Amino acid sequence: MKNKLILFLLTLALASCNESPDAGDLEGTSEPPEATTTEQPADSDEPSEPSEPKGSAPKGSGPKASADLPVDEELPEKSDAEPAPRVEEEEGIAAVEEGPMNGAQLESILREVAKDKIVVEGSVIEFVVEGIPIACVYDEAHDRMRLITPIKSFSEVTDEEKDAMLRSNFHSALDGRYAVSGDIVYAAFIHPLSSLTKYDFLSGIFQVASLRASFGDSYSSGLLQYGGETRGESA
Repeated sequence: MKNKLILFLLTLALASCNESPDAGDLEGTSEPPEATTTEQPADSDEPSEPSEPKGSAPKGSGPKASADLPVDEELPEKSDAEPAPRVEEEEGIAAVEEGPMNGAQLESILREVAKDKIVVEGSVIEFVVEGIPIACVYDEAHDRMRLITPIKSFSEVTDEEKDAMLRSNFHSALDGRYAVSGDIVYAAFIHPLSSLTKYDFLSGIFQVASLRASFGDSYSSGLLQYGGETRGESA
């Protein structure tokens, strides 16, 4: 009987420890009873501050760590190094792009291609490739460039040649084209300056030279031909 009474008193004592004391019971006490739960009692006037989990960052030390990233894990530092320049390789021509194309880069490339057969006058660079005179004209302010080589007087062009040039511009001239200015028929390559790559520039030189050399015959830029039309057929 005595053991049952002791067990009953211990049960009541444990139950009283889990109950929140009334405001009147707290008067006169020096220290509040130690909380055994983080849940806020329903009749409490002020919310209790939840305990911080062990290992969490101290208050005021920075942003809260996400659940997926431990607070003691160091974030990788952002690198200030610039990305490496893009390298293109097509048909044996390697081009390292170090920035937007400009007149100085055009001249540098042409000196590699034409060696000493080059004349520079302002924004016009004249050079010779395989015996064909070509002029490179650029305008950095308007971001344009063109390669041109004269073919013949437009007044001497026959109707058949005119039709062949128009068909070629659609089927076989590709990036180059036949064009007329004043009384001169030109082979031309036209492109924005800043986005021009070294490969595009060298390809344009090859196409312009091929269009001039093939005038009166295949009217081709020398690369490939779209469509199945042959010279002399109707469009």
